[in-house]
Amino acid sequence: MCGGAGTRQWPVSRDSMPKQFISLFGSESTCQRTMRMLSDRSVFDSPIVVTNADYRFTAQDQLRQIGLDAEIVLEPDRRDSAPAVATATELALARREDAVVGVFAADHVVQDARLFVETCQRAGRVAAQQRIITIGIPPTHPATGYGYVRQGAQIEEGARWVEAFVEKPDAERAARYLLEGYLWNSGNLIFCARTMRAELEAFAPDVAVPVARALEAARRDLDFLLLDADAFAAARKISLDYAVMERTSKAAVTPGAFGWSDVGGWAAVWDLAPKDEAGKAVFGRGYVLDGKDNLIRAKGESEAGEHRKIQRPWGKYLSVDLGERHQIKRITVKPGGVLSLQKHDHRAEHWVVVRGAAEVTRNGEVVVMHEKESNYLPIGCVHRMANPGKIPLELIEVQVGSYLGADDILRGAVCGGAGRTRIARAGAPTVRTRLSARVPHLEPT
Repeated sequence: MCGGAGTRQWPVSRDSMPKQFISLFGSESTCQRTMRMLSDRSVFDSPIVVTNADYRFTAQDQLRQIGLDAEIVLEPDRRDSAPAVATATELALARREDAVVGVFAADHVVQDARLFVETCQRAGRVAAQQRIITIGIPPTHPATGYGYVRQGAQIEEGARWVEAFVEKPDAERAARYLLEGYLWNSGNLIFCARTMRAELEAFAPDVAVPVARALEAARRDLDFLLLDADAFAAARKISLDYAVMERTSKAAVTPGAFGWSDVGGWAAVWDLAPKDEAGKAVFGRGYVLDGKDNLIRAKGESEAGEHRKIQRPWGKYLSVDLGERHQIKRITVKPGGVLSLQKHDHRAEHWVVVRGAAEVTRNGEVVVMHEKESNYLPIGCVHRMANPGKIPLELIEVQVGSYLGADDILRGAVCGGAGRTRIARAGAPTVRTRLSARVPHLEPT
């Protein structure tokens, strides 16, 4: 399950990039860590990733980064966990009638992957006997942020029947649950698919039926399976715990002592992060003075000292996006404004006019671009932009290259007489002499 919004890790986690796709600690996201654990094809079949339609390309890209594939199913709307589990159940049954399904959250963290896989294998053998297994976590402290599972009689393979699911307790009850052998309810499940289908049909037909219809009317969209929006919207928005787990007689629990966290807040991130002897976990250029047990996430010096919107004599630009090999800017040039003549050794640029007119000089050739027109400036091209019009010029600049630093700018001016072009490295004095009549003045950038 990979469609949550991750609101408890705001502001790093946002609707457009929730916590399961973010590297909260280490180099990989929790989604990637989870998928790696499920990558042993001698144990797990090819995974089914159920996510929100808005995250389709993010989920696909994260899988490709670690060299894995999956069936990515797109929910047109968030309907909570019961419809997501119903979807995965039907797709698994389409593969094989005796399917055993594991449901895992993409935003959880497991510390001992080998023990996790062994726990899943044990639970899978129990689940194959027409049971629904929840993986319970032996509690390490009286947590009030988790639901609990009360264990009943032993079955086999270390599993026990579930006597009750208990909501998040207060501190006093949590301490009592710890003494009485309750387990944390991790929300990770392993079940016989036919059994889950039967329980959904019995206890939540308003989930099972709409999901089945959404799958019947689903369509392929590139590499994704897009559920039918109208049918899926009819599914009741409800968690699987409420829809099935608290009502079924088939529920059992298998303990999983593999080190687990749902990363439910910044305290959990600090707990899981590597720390020094004073308990400080620092990501980026962060400093702690006379402190301990700190979590710091710093974005870097440039973001601390520079605003995304930069003013220049000729106008302004707004940094929209910056990656390892690309940068996107929205540039506004005042009427009569002119940027310096320049070239780049390591990057190419693409200009797209969205408002006004741009006079573009490229290797001595002068052209005028209007709205919706574009111009490509390859690496090494000597170029300049001016606004000859009466209204502000607005354009999008896309930079692509191996190096995007500000010092990859060679500036210059068109000299009088022979009309030679003299180029100076950024930061050096700019030659300013008589210019062509087409360009009234040269402003520094």
